[in-house]
Order: sequence, then structure tokens, then C-alpha cells
Amino acid sequence: MKTICIDEKINEFINAHLTEKRIAHVYAVRDTAKELAIRYGEDPRKAEIAALCHDLFKCFDVKTIDAYVKKYKLPKKYLNNKNLSHGKIAAAFAKEELYIDDDDILNAIRVEQACRSWKKSCILPMR
Repeated sequence: MKTICIDEKINEFINAHLTEKRIAHVYAVRDTAKELAIRYGEDPRKAEIAALCHDLFKCFDVKTIDAYVKKYKLPKKYLNNKNLSHGKIAAAFAKEELYIDDDDILNAIRVEQACRSWKKSCILPMR
């Protein structure tokens, strides 16, 4: 994983593409994810990156989301459904554009509702 400027790239993307409300949400989730990682003895940096990246595509319209589904060759079931696809697109973007190659981070970005339904793909263990 390239760590040089990754925070800057993520924050630039967040500020350019998310609404103020979504930005506040993303940073609050980041803070909570880091706290939970520390509490459960997991890597807070991985939790931070996953939390910041998960909603990167949440504010795009369906037409744009569909273009990303096609660009990253995701299954057709993600077309016309940004609620289902935004995390999958964010994970593909993180891998291809941010050069994140850590499977823990990529799996955590893909899934919704981090510490409720991650189980096998969660950076933080279910306790």
C-alpha cells in the first residue's frame, strides 16, 4: 500500500465530491472506527482508511455510479443502485486509484454497516 499522500488524496476526494453533511458523517465514522480498533486491539490506521473510503461515492447520481460500475467491471446487480454499489465502487477505486492493496482495508470498504455485519471481512472483530 502506498502511504505517501494517501490521506491528502482521500481528503481531496471527500471535499470535492461529498456534501457537508456526508463529510461530517465520514469524519465521525472515522473517529469511531479508530476508537473501536484501539479498543479491540486492531490496527487503527486500517480502520481509519476504510472508514474514510467507504462513502466516497455515496453522493454521486445513479448515472455516474453506473459508469463506475462499468469502469470497474462490477456485476450488473450493482447498476441503478447506489446504496448497494457505493462501497464496492469505493473499494475498486481505492485499489486502482489509491493503490491500496491491503485485503483487510478493501474488504472493510466494500461492506455496509461496519461493525454490525462485517464478520469475516471486518478489521474489527465481532465480540
